[in-house]
Amino acid sequence: MALPVEESSMLNDDIENDVTSSHRNLVVNERVEETTGWIKCRTVLGIMGFFGFANVYAMRVNLSVAIVAMINSTVPLPSNDSTLDVCPSTGPSNTTIPTKQGDFNWTAEQQSIILGSFFYGYVLTQIPGGRIAEIYGGKLVYGVGVLLTAVFTLLSPIAAYTDFKLFIAVRVLEGLGEGVTYPAMHAMLARWIPPLERSKFAAYVYAGSNIGTVISLPISGWLCTLEFGGGWPLCFYLFGGLGVVWFIAWIFLIYDTPQRHPRICPKEIEFITQTIGPQNARLSALPYLTAWVAGILISIFADWLLAKGWISRLNSMKLWNTVAAFMPAFGLLGIAWAGCDRIAVMVLLSVTSAFGGAAYAGNQMNHIDLSPQFAGTMYGITNAASNICGFMAPYVIGLIISDTQQTLGQWREVFYLAAAIDLGANLFYLFFASTEEQDWSRPEIDDMTISAPVESLLFPES
Repeated sequence: MALPVEESSMLNDDIENDVTSSHRNLVVNERVEETTGWIKCRTVLGIMGFFGFANVYAMRVNLSVAIVAMINSTVPLPSNDSTLDVCPSTGPSNTTIPTKQGDFNWTAEQQSIILGSFFYGYVLTQIPGGRIAEIYGGKLVYGVGVLLTAVFTLLSPIAAYTDFKLFIAVRVLEGLGEGVTYPAMHAMLARWIPPLERSKFAAYVYAGSNIGTVISLPISGWLCTLEFGGGWPLCFYLFGGLGVVWFIAWIFLIYDTPQRHPRICPKEIEFITQTIGPQNARLSALPYLTAWVAGILISIFADWLLAKGWISRLNSMKLWNTVAAFMPAFGLLGIAWAGCDRIAVMVLLSVTSAFGGAAYAGNQMNHIDLSPQFAGTMYGITNAASNICGFMAPYVIGLIISDTQQTLGQWREVFYLAAAIDLGANLFYLFFASTEEQDWSRPEIDDMTISAPVESLLFPES
């Protein structure tokens, strides 16, 4: 994904020009008034980023539905009279669920490998994706990441029919493409979005992942029931095709920095430049739906508290990160004891996901505070670490859950473990979190003293 040296030089020149021209007498209460134009360029970035994440997540999760139609099998149901620690069937006793006979005789182990293979590629490109976006700009990194995900999604049916191992390889390559998207977008937010808008803006953009899941699951389920085209391959063709169309629009509408955008209003570029400051210029579907809505509302409220000066930026991030950790953890414990009450489990899942959306106002934006220059790389590191769970979770759960008979007691152990990890990670964050830009992040500028960063004025630490 290397870019020409000229492209890298032009981008670095833009950033250096920002630094050398930004000795301004900035007063927080006298911010530059923006134009009241129809739509701002950074709003276009947000809209395109939203649909980009919606599409890659749709392409990621559609296999979870399609694989049911791909497998040639029936599912035996336990008897309602069973005395085991399991939930009873909602249908007649001693029956089977008839399924559309699929084309593949994959074992349960092979299915687990297929579902987890995506994450092997996903974790590998997090760090390089962020670093490349910081050096060359996030436009092509993010765009090509979505495009590659779309191309390999389109190739998935052919690969599946050809060979089991080839299908796994395609899923790994799909993960490699999608792995750069979050770090690349983080690097772009550092260059485009003023501090007081970041939490809210990130919530809007990253919420695309939830909406993509909400849309993909039911549509994929419906497509799998069709006779046309074999049914399940349509899941891959539809979302893969949309990804290619999205990439074409992205290339024509989006630019790496405000300074390089040919159609940006002078007032908007001045507003972004002054509020970001010289340092930052280097810079089932219901649960997902509740996470999207709650994430946006919480982020708006968090930005409002910051703008009022009622809470410091550090304490704000610690507060919302704790909400995003503790409430889901308690929700998991509730699910563990909800037993066979399907409604209670769905409500708890929705509430758990909703409070998890508070992370957008918590640690999600912390990387930009610590280092605007390396925000993409840092997000890549943390996202890579977190997504190790993508292929470790099926393995660990497999050690706990019996192959022959899954019981409520076994699943309680799984939920206990997940809750403990959630609470432990947040405790670590509370002890070591910081919002101060690190010394190693600051660019060295000869014979030049830069005034305090804008963020130190906007968000004085308590």
